[in-house]
Amino acid sequence: PAHFGFAGFQVIEVGLTEDESGHHLGVAWHGYGGAGETPSEARTAVLIEAVESVAFSYFGSLTRRDEPQWHPDWRDAEAAPKLVRLALTFADGDRRYWPLLVVRPAIEAVIGGRRDADDDEPD
Repeated sequence: PAHFGFAGFQVIEVGLTEDESGHHLGVAWHGYGGAGETPSEARTAVLIEAVESVAFSYFGSLTRRDEPQWHPDWRDAEAAPKLVRLALTFADGDRRYWPLLVVRPAIEAVIGGRRDADDDEPD
């Protein structure tokens, strides 16, 4: 939102970060300036401290011919993933528990000239 100083499109990255105190689930974001423009300076934040591992996986079809399935990464796909899964673990002896998180991205994307939306599914 503009009142936080983040007007416009943002590039957001969530993943495993590391510093002198260990590994964390972190987020970094910066403004997307568009083709040929310099993005704004990235800002970062730690979401969950002291994690052992973070693993994302993506459900969908990488091409129009493929059957949907889970993939460990989502590169060079013709459409956005239908689901994103986050598995997070803590070190042995850490009493915290993180359930498997599965979300359906609420976004339409145009990739390769094709609109990626489920027109027959209600919002």
